[in-house]
Order: sequence, then C-alpha cells, then structure tokens
Amino acid sequence: MANKYLSKVIQNATEEDINKIQYDSHAKKILADKTILAWIMHYTVREFAEMTIDEIRACIEGEPKVQQVPVDPAPKDIPPAITGMNTEDSDPWEGTIYYDIRFYVILPGENRVKMHINVEAQKDYDPGYTLLSRSVYYAARMISSQKGTEFTGSEYDAIKKVYSIWLCMNVPTNVQNSIMRYEMKQECLIGEKMTDQHFDLIGIVFIHLGKPETSGHPLLGMLNLLFSDQLNPTEKKKQLAIKYHIETSENLGEELSEMQNLGDWMYEKMRIKAYNDVARENEEAMQEVLREATQKAAQEAEREAAETSARKLFQKAVSYEIVRECIPGEVLSDEELHAIYDSVMCMS
Repeated sequence: MANKYLSKVIQNATEEDINKIQYDSHAKKILADKTILAWIMHYTVREFAEMTIDEIRACIEGEPKVQQVPVDPAPKDIPPAITGMNTEDSDPWEGTIYYDIRFYVILPGENRVKMHINVEAQKDYDPGYTLLSRSVYYAARMISSQKGTEFTGSEYDAIKKVYSIWLCMNVPTNVQNSIMRYEMKQECLIGEKMTDQHFDLIGIVFIHLGKPETSGHPLLGMLNLLFSDQLNPTEKKKQLAIKYHIETSENLGEELSEMQNLGDWMYEKMRIKAYNDVARENEEAMQEVLREATQKAAQEAEREAAETSARKLFQKAVSYEIVRECIPGEVLSDEELHAIYDSVMCMS
C-alpha cells in the first residue's frame, strides 16, 4: 500500500504543475519558521500585540505542521500524505482538507489559554469564489474538529479560539499592502451588553502583499521582502538582519534559496529576459522567445523535481523498479536514474 501511494503521488506531481508544487512547498516552509510566524502573530493576533517576538516564539507549542502533497483530496484507497489532528480534518463529503500551516499556542499567564492557528499562503487571489468564504470554512472546521480532543459531549465552553491567517500574493493594486481582520463581536440591539459571554472564538486575517518599497508597515515590509522576486537570497538575508533584526536560520536560508530557483520565479525571470532581448515592436519574434523560455523553464523545473524525488525515495529504500515506474523516461533516462541510485547507495 505504501509503495502504491508513493507511486501515485510522484506520478501526479511530475505530470501536473510539479514546478508550482515545489515553489509552494518552499514558500510554506518559509512561513512556518517560528520567527516569521511570531512576526505575523504580533501584528495580526490581538492577544499577542503587546508581546515581543521572542515571547511569542516561546508560546508556539512544538513544530508547526506544514502541508506537502497531495493538494487535491487523495483517493479513498490511498492513505493521506500527512496524518495527525494538527494538519487535517476529514470531511466524508469532500475528502480531506489540508491546511498549509497548522499549530497551536499557549498564552502565558495563570490560565495558560490555548489557541489554534492556521496560516495559508494564497497565490491565486481570484480562484472563482470569495477567499473570505473559504477562510470562514477553514476556521469553522478548526472549531468543529475540537470535539473529541479539546472537549467532549456538551462541554462547549471548552472550545479554544481559532485564527485563520491568509497571506495573499498577486492581489489587485487597490488592496496591496493592506491587512484586514474579521472577528465575532457582540451587537446589543435591545437591553444591556452581556460581558460574560464566550463568543470571541474566531479570528480571520487577510494580509495583502505588494512591493517591498511600497509599504512602511513592519510586517508588510518584512513579508514583501521575503517573497520579492527582485532580490537574491543573500540580499534578502542581509536586509532581514539589518531592517528587521531577523537572523535567518540555516533551514530558512535554504528554503529562500530553493524558492528562488523554482516554479513561477523561473518562468517570470525568463519572461522578463525575453522582453529585454527582443524589441517590443517585433511581436512575432518576442512571442517565439517567450514560448521557448516557457518550455525550457518547465523542462528544467520538472527535471529538478524528478531528481529530488528520486533521491528521497532511494534514501527511504524504495526500489529502483518502483521509482523507474513513477518517473517518465523522457524526464530522467535510465543512465541518469542509475547515477542517482548509485550515489545514494554509496552514501548509505
């Protein structure tokens, strides 16, 4: 069963948007860095507004759980890629929903209040439905999934507050560099307000990114810098340290470097180069260069992803035959795949 699952995941990944999947994976790992999460919570979660970044980091329990693949619900006969109550909620009508990043925090103090937090990285701002509706659903699922873990029976007062925070890229100009927060609030229509009601249970935040130089807000500036396509990883790490006093860990530095070379970034750089190399008035020649650049970017991204996947599978003792079956020969030849296999075996 495990080999069948691995085969299916890799086959799907190499055939459909492997470069985008790889890019998204690195972006989510960057956001899952505890220092980055602490920055996000400091400026968006009301309960952390008065705390320092180091104090907020200390409130994050364990390691944030990061979604990998599959993006779509897995078939019923294939086990999910990620297991555990912290990263997924099963809905029998819609398969499995995976959160990009899921973790919980413990607020300091005598009561040690617990909160569940979800962070989503969203590149498509107009997927055909309102993102706010989706965020409400995600938050509601975080509430309902607490039954049996945070409370049982009718102990609804034990429900823990949840936050769903959405980091949106490629947004319209009129909403760039903005932060919106949605909360449950009491509105007294008749009579006096009730102060002992347990209604503040859901917080939803949308962070709309723009260009690094267009925002003076600390959080927007830092996040715009992280995901800027104008700076290389070395310059990003330098500016993170100088402007925001963030010393990048080894893992965060690696993710920044990997993200630079994958997916949409590769295509965008080649698209810009095509425009610079070909005169704008020569439309036909420019389109040909763009086509070639797109094909080359897709081939390079697919090949790099296949090499990475093959190496990881060999390290996990998956047989050569199974890996060969999963990765098309036109992406990696037998000679190339054997070379990867031999290098892994030599290191074992």
